[in-house]
Amino acid sequence: MAELGFVAALASAGSPDQLLGLEGSAGQSGRFADLDRLAANLVAAALSGSKVAEITRARHGEKDGDRLTLTTVSAPERALLDQAFALPAQQARGAWFLPERASLKAATMNLPAYLRRYPWHAITLASEDVARVRLASTPDALAAWALLIPLFDTLLAPVTERAAGSAQPADEQQATWTAILGDYSRLGIPAIPAVSVFAYRGGWSGFDRAGQAHARLALLDAIAGADLTQAAPSRCSRCSPRTSAATGSRSWITSGCRPTPTKR
Repeated sequence: MAELGFVAALASAGSPDQLLGLEGSAGQSGRFADLDRLAANLVAAALSGSKVAEITRARHGEKDGDRLTLTTVSAPERALLDQAFALPAQQARGAWFLPERASLKAATMNLPAYLRRYPWHAITLASEDVARVRLASTPDALAAWALLIPLFDTLLAPVTERAAGSAQPADEQQATWTAILGDYSRLGIPAIPAVSVFAYRGGWSGFDRAGQAHARLALLDAIAGADLTQAAPSRCSRCSPRTSAATGSRSWITSGCRPTPTKR
């Protein structure tokens, strides 16, 4: 009965932070520790300059036949990916809402590597990292779609927002940066100068091209200094429901990688 009460509480959680709090108070946080570490290790590898997502293009005439491969995972992590993110296994657990095909805009997954290696062309290079895949092609594709791309999008938002530019009114720009810095706070990344300089009226406009390149690298170092194992679950809990896992006969819907039980 206590377990059913926990399931019902999670299903009715009003916010991601409430979900995480319920999970922690029930002693359930450790159930996804391996996935948290996997995500954190991929982020750490990316921030250090490794290209973590490799895209193999489809043969000519093959629709949605690209393949995305996570290049820095260890053998145990590969086994975890296979267990948690294989599409047939997800569907066997009831996750029939998952699409069979997707366009994976993986730009931010490799953006840190490009920023370190090719600072003047990083944004352009990253924009080409789009894979049109069948999600059943590899567990890597589903993991990228469900967990990693939303996580990297949030972590690299200061860079991509500045690269996109904005002609919005001041109050809308301020709201955008308040949301970005709020995400960082929830990820455990404080608004130190390396972060806040990107924000609205934070000093970005005073940089020349070289100064901007230096600021981007300083941001990567600031993110790397955070506790990434805590950042990963915080971000997972804020993603839109995308994938599922199963424990016994119970079905789950996850937000990113952190499962939230459905009511039955």
